[in-house]
Amino acid sequence: MARLSFFETNGVRIYLDGVLSTPEEIADTYYLNEDCIYMPDYVISDTGNLEEVRYDKVREF
Repeated sequence: MARLSFFETNGVRIYLDGVLSTPEEIADTYYLNEDCIYMPDYVISDTGNLEEVRYDKVREF
């Protein structure tokens, strides 16, 4: 969760399934959910800065 908090502190928006979320919400879903897999996508601006991290469900068991 430290990395997610670092992103948030530095102005990077974090999304979970398309919804703006907090590091705590991401950690609860991402790390505790054994029924599916989430993959982070990193969105980079035209100037090369990290703007968003999007966690999207890619598979359910």
